[in-house]
Amino acid sequence: MSPFAGVAGSVILALAVAVLPAPAAGEPSPAAPLRNEDVVRMLVGGRSPAEVIKAIRSADVAFDLSDDMTRELRLASVPAEVLSAMGARQAEQDRKRATETPPVAAPQRPAEGKSLVVVSIGPPAGGRGTRDLVFPARLDDDDARALLAGASAEERVVTDLAVFLACRTPDHVPDQWRSRSPLGRDFVSVPRHEMLDFHPGASRVPARTAPSGYRPAAPRHGPSEAEPDLLAIALPIELRGEVDPGIPHDLIVGVAIRVGDRFLELAEAQLDRVVAGAEGLSLSAVVTERGEKGTIAIDVRIKRDGAPGPPPR
Repeated sequence: MSPFAGVAGSVILALAVAVLPAPAAGEPSPAAPLRNEDVVRMLVGGRSPAEVIKAIRSADVAFDLSDDMTRELRLASVPAEVLSAMGARQAEQDRKRATETPPVAAPQRPAEGKSLVVVSIGPPAGGRGTRDLVFPARLDDDDARALLAGASAEERVVTDLAVFLACRTPDHVPDQWRSRSPLGRDFVSVPRHEMLDFHPGASRVPARTAPSGYRPAAPRHGPSEAEPDLLAIALPIELRGEVDPGIPHDLIVGVAIRVGDRFLELAEAQLDRVVAGAEGLSLSAVVTERGEKGTIAIDVRIKRDGAPGPPPR
C-alpha cells in the first residue's frame, strides 16, 4: 500500500485531488511549472521518491516552501529527501533568474539641472566568484541585540536583503525624509539621509546548500527550533542616483535587512565630499561577506574611480 493512502484529509492532498485535473499516470502538465500539488499527486499516484526527485530536478518549478506549507507537505507524508530536492531546485531557479541579464533600458538622461552618479558594484579580489550576497534568515543573539530586535524567534525573522545608495549631506536631506526612504523606520542605526537608489529582492536558500562556514549556527533558545535558512540576493551591477552638480555630497553605499515590517541598516561605507560635474561621476564599490563558524560578516567599501563620468541612459 502506498504510504500516502491515509492522508486524503490534508489540505495539500485535497488541492491535488479536487482542484487540479490529473493527467495520465499522475504526471503534471508539461506546459506549467511544477507545483506542490504536482509533487503530492505524483507520490499518491505511485511514483517512487527517486522518480519524483528526478522530475523535480529537470522541471521548471514554482513551489511554495513557506513554513506553513512545508508543514502541510510533511503532514501529507512527503519524504524529507523530496522536500530537500524541492528546496534546492527552487533556490537554483531563483538564483538563475536573478542573475539573468535584464533587457536593455531605453536611454534616460538625468533630470534638468541634475548630474548622474553611478556606483559600479564589482566582485572582491580573491572572493568567492559570485555576485550573490547571503545572510541568515533569522538574526542570532548578537545581531538581534545590536539592532534592538525582539527576543522571540518571530521577531528575529529576516525576510529580505537590499543594497542601497544614499546621500547624508545635511542640506540635501528632504523634509519628512523618513516617509521618503525605505530605511525611514530604522530608528537604531540610520541618520537623516536622501535615498538615491534601493535594490531589494532576496530569495530563500536552504541552509544545507550553504558554502562551508556559512551554515547558520544552531539557535541558543532550545533544541526544538529549526535551523535557519539563508537569504541570497544577486548584487546589482550598479547603483545610480541623481545629485546636484558642482557641490559636495556625502554618499553611502550600504546593505539593509528586512525584519518584520521595516528595513534595518546592516553595513555601510561612506565617501564624503563627492562632487559630480555636469558629465556625471563614476564610483566603484565592493560588497562582500565572509562566513566563519556559521557567522556571516558583511563588508562594504567605496572609492572614487579614475574613469570619466557615466554615459547617460
